[in-house]
Amino acid sequence: MNEVMEKSVCIAGAGPGGALLGLLLARAGIDVVVLEKSKDFEREFRGESLSPDARKLLEEIGLKDYMEEHGYLESRYLGLYENNERLMRMDLGEVDMDNHAIIEFPQPVLLSALINEAKKFPNYDIRMGVSAKELIKEDGKIVGVEVGNTEQSYTIRTKLVVAADGRYSRLRKMSGLSANIEPVSRDVSWFMIPRPANWDPEIKVKLKGDRHMILLPTYPDKIRAGINIPKGKYKEFRNQGIENLYNFVEELEPALGSVVRESVKDWSELALLDIFTAEVPQWSLDGFVLMGDSAHTITPIMGQGIKHALFDARKLSGVVIECLKNNPDTVIDHHHFLEYQTERKKSVTETLRFQKRQERMFLLSGRAKALGRRTFYRILNSLSFAKQRIMKKIYYGGIEAI
Repeated sequence: MNEVMEKSVCIAGAGPGGALLGLLLARAGIDVVVLEKSKDFEREFRGESLSPDARKLLEEIGLKDYMEEHGYLESRYLGLYENNERLMRMDLGEVDMDNHAIIEFPQPVLLSALINEAKKFPNYDIRMGVSAKELIKEDGKIVGVEVGNTEQSYTIRTKLVVAADGRYSRLRKMSGLSANIEPVSRDVSWFMIPRPANWDPEIKVKLKGDRHMILLPTYPDKIRAGINIPKGKYKEFRNQGIENLYNFVEELEPALGSVVRESVKDWSELALLDIFTAEVPQWSLDGFVLMGDSAHTITPIMGQGIKHALFDARKLSGVVIECLKNNPDTVIDHHHFLEYQTERKKSVTETLRFQKRQERMFLLSGRAKALGRRTFYRILNSLSFAKQRIMKKIYYGGIEAI
């Protein structure tokens, strides 16, 4: 006989947003279960960049000591280069000296910290290695999920199901909520290399024509590198041999030419990320709500994915706690989530607009267009007030909400 479990809230997905939401609900006394399809969090090429406002949020919820005990890498500066000439440098210290850096903190460690904190509460449950297979609908409302893997299956009855299952969200598709998917004209191939001694812990974007590469100093002693590949051309890129990768890196960052040759021996050490954006007009139904990448998929530019998932969790937790406090036995109606969607969508839309502008700039090719790009970034670099405004929106926009 199929086991039936009763929970107030079921969160599908234990990424940063889902894990934080589970903790916040557990602290408030909400009976919550989190489902995670992976059996552990030890996977490569998860996002690890925490913007200053995301870092402050995590400190506010009590993770400061844990993060400092583990250790992390701070990056105060962001540099944009073309043909190895720096066109622009942003200094986060010009905005806020108390919160003056992006930190690189391993995501598996962050997830473990959030989950271990949540496990202190008896009303919290996490199930690893299982996923939601089907939404349960009754009288037009979502009242739970069918859960399982190849070894087990059971039913969870709820007052709310939260889809925190990422950019390819299966639950969003099951629910019938539509998404406007917009492919970006490139994909990104990520790989890790050792960080040379005395390497400046600056986040670097390197440009040459329509090629670009991002270099993220990563805790404790690596560089996480991403190179742009035209959409659908990764197989063709690989077929030219690993020497093609070496030449790409050396052309954009000569200082890393020997490093990549010594440390990356074959294509198995690279991971391809399919880049697209997704905007969802409606984030909720009765008994069901989206958050994080399932509600708003953005690109990797400026490392904004984790930030928005964390702030989604912060806002959404308040809505859920209030609804279940007032009506603990009632499926949460979708109208309660309208303010959450409006507030969070405004912030995400600003990020998407900025990212799309940068995507267009990075992909310019030809002498005249490249000259125009260099001129634009040089002028922007000379306008301190303009750079501060950009940094405040991108990296500090959530602080007022904390």
